[in-house]
Amino acid sequence: MYVNKTIFIICGKSGVGKTTLINELCSRYNLKTVESYTTRPKRTAKENHIFITIEEMNLLPDKLFEFEFAGHHYCITNEQLNSADLFGLPPNACKDLYEKRNDFSNRFYIIYIKVSDDVRYERMLRRNDTNEWIAKRMSQEEKYFFDIENYVDKIVNNYDFEKCIGEIERCIFNEK
Repeated sequence: MYVNKTIFIICGKSGVGKTTLINELCSRYNLKTVESYTTRPKRTAKENHIFITIEEMNLLPDKLFEFEFAGHHYCITNEQLNSADLFGLPPNACKDLYEKRNDFSNRFYIIYIKVSDDVRYERMLRRNDTNEWIAKRMSQEEKYFFDIENYVDKIVNNYDFEKCIGEIERCIFNEK
């Protein structure tokens, strides 16, 4: 079991590239991520989630983080957390983690990924999200993210993928 290590959290609005960044970092450096449990519908084949019903989620033992975002439930178990190097969290969970970070044996380093709303919109269209879903999600995220920059350790722009990866790499290898 891993304890007393730094776990990196990637946080950001829909379409900023969280899953793509996490998958690339795991591939390049053999890092482990958490496939969080969620009740939301699957969007693409490459997602870092385990899709279950709310009834199945209620039966999971040892839930460490349990949160709701945009009407869907998410959770991570203690076992998942202890085996992870990095994973993505929505803003409300990042805020909660930031405020309770001293309650854990592991150390957390929260990285907020940013891009403009126009870029996010284009990326969400490319992954086949509907205009209706995009508008709803972007509207909801305004209230969740209004003060997120107060709850993170690093802010990284993702307009250039390799530059973004480079900034995250520097965080990871300076903090390990």
